[in-house]
Amino acid sequence: GRQQWASKYSREFGSTGGPVPMQVDGKDCVAVFTTYDVIVVRTDKGHEGEAVATQPWTTDFACHVASPGVSDSRVLITSTHNHKEAVLFDVYQGGMRPVWRSSRYAVVSSPVLYRDQVFLLQNQLQCLDLATGADKWRGGGFGNGSCLVTGDDKVIAFGNGKLALVDALADEYRELSQVEKIVGGMCYPHVTLSGGLLVCKDKEGDMVCFSVK
Repeated sequence: GRQQWASKYSREFGSTGGPVPMQVDGKDCVAVFTTYDVIVVRTDKGHEGEAVATQPWTTDFACHVASPGVSDSRVLITSTHNHKEAVLFDVYQGGMRPVWRSSRYAVVSSPVLYRDQVFLLQNQLQCLDLATGADKWRGGGFGNGSCLVTGDDKVIAFGNGKLALVDALADEYRELSQVEKIVGGMCYPHVTLSGGLLVCKDKEGDMVCFSVK
């Protein structure tokens, strides 16, 4: 429980999404939202907490629920309120440069970057091209839900009390299976998959666990 290091970032971190591991120029780092910025800091030995890049990003109500999505040295951030967009940044030592912006966004669901695609969930499950941000497809109805990608090219989408299995590599929204009315409340908590167990929970605390072994 002893503190190992602390970042040199001095502004408020607030109640935001969690840190996400990534690499910049071969150096181990984490990307994380704060109240006012997206920051990338080093975690490699001897350089822990050193800032690599900072990008201003302030939302009304300090609402940064979704964690950043990462792919190599790229960071994708999304939020709603005064932004309502998703932006992919290329991170380098000393800064971030925007690669593209999209009017697609998520309020709660952290973006999932997988096989040159971006999956965002806000009402519908949305698939974007990672290189350009162009729309590929969207479908379903999941409210303020969340999604994840499995190791066998499937998207698991959860929201509005519904759990759906979707083909991640299809050219359109292709739902393979679904289960309805598994919880009754708002589905803010992220769906979780680990060790063959799939866990869904609503904001009231009702939780359902499925075996997918």
